[in-house]
Parts: sequence; C-alpha cells; structure tokens
Amino acid sequence: MATPTPQPAQPERMSAAEIRKAFDDINARLQDLYNLQAEERERVEQIAESVESIIEGLHKAAATLPPAAPSGQTLTETATSIERETRKGKTYYRVMCGRFTKHGVRIWEEGLKAAGIDPAALDWVNDTAKIDPPLRVVIEMENYTTEEGETKTGPRRIIGKAQP
Repeated sequence: MATPTPQPAQPERMSAAEIRKAFDDINARLQDLYNLQAEERERVEQIAESVESIIEGLHKAAATLPPAAPSGQTLTETATSIERETRKGKTYYRVMCGRFTKHGVRIWEEGLKAAGIDPAALDWVNDTAKIDPPLRVVIEMENYTTEEGETKTGPRRIIGKAQP
C-alpha cells in the first residue's frame, strides 16, 4: 500500500466582515501613529519657539552693554613684530608691541600707512615678520565694559608712528 502524500494545511478563510475589521484596526493604528507624529511636531515647534525667545533675550541683553569707545587716551609702545591672518580673502594685521606682545594690537590699512609699515616689503615666516629696527607706535586706547560690569581701558588700534 502506498503512503499518502501529506497535503498542505488550507489557509483559514476570512469573511468579508473579518477583512473589513482587520483593515479598520490597521487604519486605527496608522491614525494613532499620525497623531503621535503631530504631537511630536508640536513639541519640536514649541522648543524652536523657546530657543528663538532665548536668542532674542540674549540679543536684547547684549544691546544694553555700552559699546567700546575711544577713551581719548593714547599710549606709545615699541613694535617688534607683526602677524597677519587671512579670513574670507581679507588680510588682517596685529602688531606685537610693549605690553601687548601676547595678543598684539590691531592695525588697519590707514595705520600701516601712517606708521610707515609696508607689509609687502616685510620678510614673512609663518605669517609673522620682524619689524627691524623696532618702531615706536601710537596706540589708540578704548574703554570697554567687562561681563561683570566693570569699565576698563585697553588697546583699540595702532594709529601711527610716534614722534621722536
């Protein structure tokens, strides 16, 4: 006698009403997910509004600080070197002089001319050049307010060569 071949199980048959109910359940789950996404979007918008409010407050707070202004004072120091930095295609210069040898003092084109410094004529090594012989320069000072509210005076820019 031959062994009967096993037959695959017949899939369970669903009625039209059961299929509609399954689709309704799937649609309800999708709606729940959509609502959850909407809630998350709303939370993100609330966070963005809070961040914008904080930024606006910081701008207002910064606007209340008085800007740095010329103090009417000048200082004469001996310049020994100059550094250059190029950002976005523009070259900026700082002169290392006297007590400002760590960070230097900004010098603009008009200051370079007034001090008799020609950047093209200097011997640059790694964006630094010696000023030889050393040059006496006039530094315009400015008043500024620290974060603690204290008024101080510091270097603003070099405005020219000191008279001998």
